[in-house]
Amino acid sequence: MELASFWLLEPSLGPVGAVAVLGAVNVFLALSVFAIAVLLNPGREFSFALDMRKSAIQALEQGVSPMPGRPDASVFTMGEALVSAVVVPLLVTLLRNFRAAQSAKTELAETEK
Repeated sequence: MELASFWLLEPSLGPVGAVAVLGAVNVFLALSVFAIAVLLNPGREFSFALDMRKSAIQALEQGVSPMPGRPDASVFTMGEALVSAVVVPLLVTLLRNFRAAQSAKTELAETEK
């Protein structure tokens, strides 16, 4: 719809004018959606999602906290859980993507020769 509107406005306003009008319309629509979202009260789904988040955090804290009778469990902290569960897989994925991009770049350079 945006592209059709651009093609409709371009002959009369020119390309820059058409883009400016469509940008203003997009900003107006975004502000109106934002205003409606601010005015609406959160529904039951939002409160349910917050309850589920709180219970998940409590379960994680209980799983990470030291258990009585297990002195070695106190060594495992929340920071280590974050590093092992989030940071390490993220770094592995980034390194794989970087290597794939480098190999694609070298293949492209070889095919251009």
